[in-house]
Amino acid sequence: MLEIARRNVPGVEFIKGDMVDFDARRQFDVVLCLFSSIGYLTTKKEISKAVVNFERHLKGGGVLIIQPWLRKSSWLERRCTCKLTKAIRRR
Repeated sequence: MLEIARRNVPGVEFIKGDMVDFDARRQFDVVLCLFSSIGYLTTKKEISKAVVNFERHLKGGGVLIIQPWLRKSSWLERRCTCKLTKAIRRR
C-alpha cells in the first residue's frame, strides 16, 4: 500500500509505524487519528502510550483530534453523540 501511495502522491513522505511508538522525526500543528483506529488498541496502557506519542509530535499550541470508536448506541436520530475533552499540555 505504501508503494502505491508513494507512486500516486509524489513528494510526500509516508511512514509505516504503530501509533503507540512511531517517530515522524518532526512536529505538527495538528495530529489526527481518524476512522476509529484508536479502537484497535486493546489496553488502556496502549491507548495512553499512543496519546502521549501523538502529543510528542505536536508543536506548542498544536491540536490533537482523535475520532473515537463509535458504537451503535452512540447514534441517535441521525446524529452521533460524544463527550468532548479539553486537555492542557503538561510541559
